[in-house]
Amino acid sequence: MLPIVHKYAMEELETKIIQELKNTSSHDGFVDLVVAAQLVGSEELYQDGLQRLVSAKSAPTLAQSTRMGVQATHAVMMAAMEAAVTSAKQKVASARQEAALAKQEATSAKKEAADAIKQADMSKKEADSARNKALLLEQELAKSQEVKSSPWGTGAFQPILTKRKCLQCGHIIN
Repeated sequence: MLPIVHKYAMEELETKIIQELKNTSSHDGFVDLVVAAQLVGSEELYQDGLQRLVSAKSAPTLAQSTRMGVQATHAVMMAAMEAAVTSAKQKVASARQEAALAKQEATSAKKEAADAIKQADMSKKEADSARNKALLLEQELAKSQEVKSSPWGTGAFQPILTKRKCLQCGHIIN
């Protein structure tokens, strides 16, 4: 109907039909919008129709492609391919970013594990040192108990073993 309206310069009716096509939300309506834009020679309307077809994210059928023509079909297909490539590039970039983040987290976890191992080694050394001190103290205690239980620690020699000096004047005290 639009070709007839356009041919006989029925501008009011042409404007009404184009307005209806602009308000459409179907894939066929977008194709009709592109065809109408070609008939009236409106580049703005043509680009609007192409954008709507691309945003519909479905390829035109053979019949729709025939109606639109090679140039419009090519433009829709190229825009769809560019959108797919852009989307793929974004996904790759996102995956790379996630991989880099995971690598940083792994490096951080590795460092924390190494620090924990060092801390455990230091704790083990401290425990070994404390154990050795305890053993030395036990040995000293055992020796002191041997001295007290020996004949040297009792009887006549005991005053010699228990003699102490006065801290103020230095005299020997029993």
